[in-house]
Amino acid sequence: MLTTSKKAVDKQQLADLHHFYDQKNEKKYKEQIVDYYAKLEKKMIHICFSGHFSAGKSTLINNLMKEELLPQSPIPTSANIVEIKQGKEQVIVHFNHQTAIKMETLPSMEKLHQLCRDGDEVKKVEIYKEMAELPNGVTLMDTPGIDAANDADRLMTESALHQVDVLFYVMDYNHVQSEVNARFLKQIDAMNKPYYVIINQMDKHDETEITFTEFQRSLESVFEQWHIRPKHVFYTSMANSRDTGINEFASLQARVHQIVSNNHQMTLEETLIHGTNHTVQSSIQEQQKQMDDAIEELDARLKSIDLPSDVNVNSIQSTYDSLKEERDNIEKEFMHMIEQTTKNAQIMPFEIREKARILLESYEPKFKTGMFRNRRKIEEEREKRLNNLYKVLKEKAEISLEWKLRDKVSEFLNPYISFTVSESLFEQQFQAEHLIVLIEEGATVNGEYILVYTDQVAASIKKMYRQFYKNKWQEIQQSVLSPLDEKLKEYKTYLEFYQQYTNIENEISEVKRAFIEYKNQLESICDRELIGNQAELTAIQEKLRERKVDKIVDINAITSNDTKETKVENIENNIEQAKTYSYQQTLTDAENANRQMEPINGLDSLRQELTNKKDRLTDRHFTIALFGAFSAGKSSFANALIGEKVLPVSPNPTTAAINKISPVRDGYQHKDVYVILKNKEELVADINDITEKDFLQLDEGYRWIKKTKLAKLDIPDQHKSFLSAFYQGYQEIKDRIGTSYIIGFTEFERYIREETIACFVKEMELFYDCPLTNNHVTLVDTPGADSVNARHTDLAFSYIKDADAILFVTYYNHPFSKPDQQFLERLGRVKDAFELDKMFFMINAIDLAKNEDEKNLVVDYVRNELQRFDIKNPRMFPVSSKLAIDDKSERSGLPQFEDHFYRFVKEELTQMSMRSIYTDLARANSLVSNWLSMINSDQQEKDRLIEQNKRYQTEMKNVLHARKSEDYLEMVAQKLNKQTFYAKQRFSIQFTDLWKDHIHPGAIQTNGRKGKKELEEAIRALFKTIHNRMKHEFEAISIRIEQTWNQSLHEMKKDIERQLIQIDSTFSLSQFEDIRLDPPEVELQAISTDESLLSKWSQFYKDTKSFFAEDGRKQLEEQVSAFLSVKWQEKIFQIEKELLNFYHQQWNHHEQKVFNDYLEEVQSYYRQVIDGIEEQEENKEQLEKINKTLKEMLT
Repeated sequence: MLTTSKKAVDKQQLADLHHFYDQKNEKKYKEQIVDYYAKLEKKMIHICFSGHFSAGKSTLINNLMKEELLPQSPIPTSANIVEIKQGKEQVIVHFNHQTAIKMETLPSMEKLHQLCRDGDEVKKVEIYKEMAELPNGVTLMDTPGIDAANDADRLMTESALHQVDVLFYVMDYNHVQSEVNARFLKQIDAMNKPYYVIINQMDKHDETEITFTEFQRSLESVFEQWHIRPKHVFYTSMANSRDTGINEFASLQARVHQIVSNNHQMTLEETLIHGTNHTVQSSIQEQQKQMDDAIEELDARLKSIDLPSDVNVNSIQSTYDSLKEERDNIEKEFMHMIEQTTKNAQIMPFEIREKARILLESYEPKFKTGMFRNRRKIEEEREKRLNNLYKVLKEKAEISLEWKLRDKVSEFLNPYISFTVSESLFEQQFQAEHLIVLIEEGATVNGEYILVYTDQVAASIKKMYRQFYKNKWQEIQQSVLSPLDEKLKEYKTYLEFYQQYTNIENEISEVKRAFIEYKNQLESICDRELIGNQAELTAIQEKLRERKVDKIVDINAITSNDTKETKVENIENNIEQAKTYSYQQTLTDAENANRQMEPINGLDSLRQELTNKKDRLTDRHFTIALFGAFSAGKSSFANALIGEKVLPVSPNPTTAAINKISPVRDGYQHKDVYVILKNKEELVADINDITEKDFLQLDEGYRWIKKTKLAKLDIPDQHKSFLSAFYQGYQEIKDRIGTSYIIGFTEFERYIREETIACFVKEMELFYDCPLTNNHVTLVDTPGADSVNARHTDLAFSYIKDADAILFVTYYNHPFSKPDQQFLERLGRVKDAFELDKMFFMINAIDLAKNEDEKNLVVDYVRNELQRFDIKNPRMFPVSSKLAIDDKSERSGLPQFEDHFYRFVKEELTQMSMRSIYTDLARANSLVSNWLSMINSDQQEKDRLIEQNKRYQTEMKNVLHARKSEDYLEMVAQKLNKQTFYAKQRFSIQFTDLWKDHIHPGAIQTNGRKGKKELEEAIRALFKTIHNRMKHEFEAISIRIEQTWNQSLHEMKKDIERQLIQIDSTFSLSQFEDIRLDPPEVELQAISTDESLLSKWSQFYKDTKSFFAEDGRKQLEEQVSAFLSVKWQEKIFQIEKELLNFYHQQWNHHEQKVFNDYLEEVQSYYRQVIDGIEEQEENKEQLEKINKTLKEMLT
C-alpha cells in the first residue's frame, strides 16, 4: 500500500484509480482523484483557512493579501468554498447542478457576498486577481464555518480538504475548547496534513478575568487530551479599537509568506502521496465498514437460527426420511395387521359347527319338541339352542380373534398413544339375533348348508371386528399421527434452518470475497502491479475537461433572479393586512345606532348590550410583552417606546423580575412603583434550582451560602452573583419577604441596579403617563431568555399566551444567541395557536450598520433564521433605540414601527370586539324588521306571524336541547393525540444534539474516578434539560389544545346556528368569544437519575481518549437514549391522559353555560318579537328610520 511507499504519484496511477472508482460507481472518491490529477497537472498547492463560525477567517485573508477580496459581515459570509488565485482578474462560479461559468471582472462586494452565501446552488467560487502577496501556483481557500448548523456546509467544507497542502485553523477566542474544533483537527491529523492554529479576536481577552498564561495552558490541555499537535499556534486580533498587547499577526503573515515563497515540489509530492493514500484508505475503510455491517447483520441472522450444535445434518435428513416413511405407511400397516389377524383366525371348529347344526334343525318347518307341535315349546327350544351356539361362539371369537386383535393393536399403537378397548367387544358389537338373520329361509339342513352357514357366521364376525377397528382408526388417527407430524415439522424446520444457515454462510463468504477483491485491486494499482493504458488517461483528462467553464456571463445574470434583498422601508407592505372593520367607524356606528334605538322600549336590552361592548372597545387594555436576551437592548428599546429613559439598564442578567409600565389608574399617581417581593417558597426554589440542593427553609439556604466558598462552586458566574447578592441583602430585607408596597420613582432605579435588592424582587409595576400608556398599553419587560434559571424563562414564556402582542428584540451584531434560539423554538411551536399573528421582531442597534446594503443583509439573515423556527412572514423592524431616545427621527426606524404597531393595536387586536358589535346590530336589525313586517300586516296575518314565531321558538329550543356536544369534544382528543405523537418524535430527533451539548470534553476533563463523577454530573444536567423540555412540551401542547377546545365550541355554535337559520333566516346568535381557561395543573415529576443507574453508566468511562476519541461515548449514548425514550413516552402518555381529563371537565362546565346563554337569547328574541307587536305600532316611523340606518351600517 501507499503507506509503505514514498514513491511519487504519477498521472497513470491516478488515471487507473479514477477508472477503478468509476467502475465501482464511487463518485466521491472518483472526484477526489480528478482533483489530485488537476493538482499534479497544474502543480498547484492549496493553503486552506478553515475554522469556527464568525472567527474572522475572511478578515484574516483580506489582511494577509492586503486586499478586500472577501466579504466581511455581521452574519456568516461563506456557505461554499472560495478559492483565491494569482492571475488575470476574473471570477469562476462552480455550481452543484450545472456547468461552471466565468465573469471577466470582479463583481461588487454585495454581489460576491450573494454568491459566497448561496450554499444550495453554488459549490465553489474561484477569484483570480493579480496580487503581490500571492505567487503563481498557490491557491488560498476560505471555507464555511466548520461548526455550521447546516450539515451540508460541513460536508462541503470537508470535501475540499483532501487537496489541501497546509491548513490554518481559525478559532474564536471564546470557543477554543469547542469539541467541534478538536474533532476537526483530529481528522486533519489523521490525513497527515501540516496545520497551524490561529486564536483570533484576542481583543476579547481580559487579563483581569484570566491571565494569558492560564488561557494558553487551558488551550494546551485541550490539545493534549485530543492528541492534537499543530505546527504552531498564533494569537491574533484584527481589531484596532483595543490594544491587548497580544497580537502575532505579523508572525502569521511572515509564516504564510514563507510557505507561499518556498519551492512547492516537495510539498506537492507529499500532499499527493498522503492524499491519494488517504482517499484509497478511506474507500477501503468504507468498504470494510459496509462489509462489517453486512456481516454483523448476517451473523445476527445466523444467531437467530436455533440449530443445535450437536446435531448432524445427515442424521437429521435420515431421521426425517424415516419418519416420513413411517407416517405414510402407518395406516396401511394397521389395516394390514387387522386384516391378517381376522383372516387367519379359526373360529368355527367341529364342536361349534355341531351346535350350529342343532340350531339350524330347530328352524326346519317340520321341527317339533314332542308328539305334537307346540309353538311355545318350539320357541323355547330355539332360544335355548341359539344361546348355546352364541355362548360357545363368543368364547371362541374372544380367544381366537378379539384378544389377539386387542393385544396386537395395543402393541402397535403403544409408541404413539395409550390405547384400550372395552371388555366383551363381541357381546357389544355382535348380537345373538344376528345368527338367526343369517339363516337362509327354506334351506335344507345338510352337511353342505351347515358349512355355508357357519362360513357366513365366521365372515360376519370377522367383518364386525374389521369394521370396528377401521372406525376406531378414524377416531384415533389424528392422535396417532400428531406426534409424528410434530417430529416431522421439527426436523423439517431443522433442515430449513440448515439451508438458511448454509445460504447465509455463503453470503458471508461472498461479502468477504468481494471486499478482498476490492482491496487487492486497489493494492495492485497503488503498488504498480496493475498498470492501465492510454484509455484510462484519456478518461480522466476528459473528466477534467468537463469542469471547464461553459460560458462567460455578467454577474447580474446569475444573481438578479436569486436576489432576496429586502428594502427595509417596504417591510410592512409585505405584511398582509386583513382588516375587516374600522375602529373609528365601529364606534361611530355603535353610537348612532344607540341614539336612534333609545326611544324604543323593546330595544332596551340590546341597546344596553351594545353600550357595554362599545365601552369595552374604547376602554380596552392591551398587554404587550417584551422578550429577548439580556444583551439585546430590551430596556433601551422600552425606553425608546416610552419616549424617556425610564427603565435603567441593568449591568447584569442575574435578576429575573417582571417590570411593567402601565397607564395611571385609580389609587396610583404618575411615577408610582408597586413592588412585589418574592415569598420564601419562591426564593428557596431559586436557590435550589441553582445549587441543586433540597432546602426546605430559607434560613437553611442562607446558612449554607454563608459557609460555602461561592468562587469554588462549579456553576455559571451569574448564578454565583445571585447567591452572593442574596446573602448580602438577606438580613436587611428578610422582614419584608413576600410583601408588596409602593416606592417612589427615585428608588425604582436602585431596585433594578442593586443586586442585593433586585434578587428579591418578583415584579415591579411603574405607573407612567406617556403616549404608549395613553393608548391603554401596559408594557411588560420579561426576564431575558438567558436569565438566571429555566424557571424564570418559563415565567416569561407564560406571558406569551395571554399577551396581546409580543415584541422580540435581538441584537444587530449578534442575532440569535443560543438562549434566543431555544426561546424561539418554543415560540415556533405555539404560534399557530394564536388567532392573530401578534409577534413583532426588532433588530436593535441598526445604527451599527456600515451602510444600507449591510442593514438589508442582516434583515434577510434574521428572516431566514426565523423561518428555521417555523416563523413564516415575520413582522420585522430594524431599529436603533439609541437614536430613538435622542430623537425619534426616521433613521432610528422607530416611527415606522410605531405607525404599524399602533394600527395593529387599534385595528387588528380589536377585530373580535368590533365583529361582536356588528353582530348585535344585525340582531337589532332582524328584530326591527320582524316588528315592521307585523305592523304592516292585517290582524289575520299578525295572528299567523305570532303563531309562526311561537313555532320557531319551540323548534329552536328543540334544536338546542338535541345538540350532541360530545361529538365536538372528540376533535380535542384527536388533536391532543396528534400533538403528543409529535412530541415523542421531536425527542427522538433532538436527543443526539442534547447529548452532544452536555457530554463533551469541556464537561468531562479528567481521567479515572474523578472523570466518572464529572460524567455523572453531566448526565444529571442532561436529565434536568430534558425535564425542562418536557415542561415546554406540556406548555406548548396545552396552549394548542386550548385553541382547539375553543374551536370545537365555535364549530358547535356554527352548526347550531345553521340549524336555527334554517328555521328562521332572520335570526342570529351573538358573537362567540373565546373562553380563557386557567392553565391545567399537571405535576410533571422529573425523570429520576437513579444512583445505581448512574454508577452503571459511568463504567463506560475510563479516560478522555477512549471515551471521546473512540466509541465509549457512542455506546453510552445508545444506552441512555433507550432508557430515556421509554421514560419520555411514559411522561407524554401521562400528559395526554391528564390533559384529556382536564379539558373534558372544562367542556362539561362551559358548554352548559354556553347552551344556557343561547337558550336565553332565543327566548328573549321571540319574547321581544311577540310581546312588542302591540307596543311598537305607534313607533312605526322611528322603526323604519332605525331599520334603514342599520341596513346601511351592515352593508
